[in-house]
Amino acid sequence: MKSYFDNLGFAMPAQTNPAEFILELTNVDFARDKATAMEHIDKIQQAWIRHKEFNATCSLLSEEKGLQSLKVNKQSYASRALIPAVLLHRLVIKSFRDIVTYGIRIIMYTGKPASHPWVDVADR
Repeated sequence: MKSYFDNLGFAMPAQTNPAEFILELTNVDFARDKATAMEHIDKIQQAWIRHKEFNATCSLLSEEKGLQSLKVNKQSYASRALIPAVLLHRLVIKSFRDIVTYGIRIIMYTGKPASHPWVDVADR
């Protein structure tokens, strides 16, 4: 993947997660310059159409869909209210998945140390 995108002119910096690099390159929803982001996607699509493995991929598509199923037909826009809402939703999901971790942290930072009959408070 790295050499493929390097040849397209999208060099991946060293010490970069490839998945994050691709997402950043192909996600136009949060791009600052949407026109440039769409140009990048068009360039990637055209390069893939010219690639030798494209025909193998197209054979999996039905004839009635044709090449249009591989193209981005419509540009989506994220509203200013949608971005924080999506991020807040992801945070809530993550919090529910890590409920034990957050419970331990709450107890750790706000709770009092447990008292034991054999430990004297002056020894602490």
